[in-house]
Amino acid sequence: MLDLLKEVFKSPAGSFGSMFAIATFLFFLIYKAGKVVEKFKVVDVIQNNIDNIKTDIAEIKAFIQVFRQDSNPFAKSHSPISLTELGTNVAIDLHIERAINNCWEKLKGKIKERLKKEDNPYDIQGICFSLGEKYSKMISEDEFDYIKTYAFNKGYNLSDFDVIFGILIRDKYFLEANIDVGDVDNHDPTKVNNK
Repeated sequence: MLDLLKEVFKSPAGSFGSMFAIATFLFFLIYKAGKVVEKFKVVDVIQNNIDNIKTDIAEIKAFIQVFRQDSNPFAKSHSPISLTELGTNVAIDLHIERAINNCWEKLKGKIKERLKKEDNPYDIQGICFSLGEKYSKMISEDEFDYIKTYAFNKGYNLSDFDVIFGILIRDKYFLEANIDVGDVDNHDPTKVNNK
């Protein structure tokens, strides 16, 4: 076999053809290697864009959350978000603390389920507020009927009660986890980015 290759390389047509085939093969390999490297660069660019999008979404969510609380009569707009006097009175009228206590183990489980190792107090607050937005699914039908009647009689939107539930869920979780509510400000994207 080696002798055959030597003969091919020695012949005028064989050496040109062989060298051309080898050169073409090497060019093809280099081309393919370049494509693979290019794909890795594209993946890096996409990953960077995804990270930027995540940051932008976090800022948008923070802005929307602040906007919603600013327009809600039951919550003070300054951070950390807390109940107004009206919000406290409504929470008492609606027995919201009792409703939360009745399903606390389930709520606490949902919070822990969503928590990530790197979550800070601001992130935990967001989880609690998102659970507050689903209060109608966690309370009994009788409790929800009572809230609907109360909202109708007082002229409130049911969605205005989301923030009351969210704040009370957050406060109860923070109390049990020994987290200071004031720590929320240290991680608020709207405040961190303005420093």
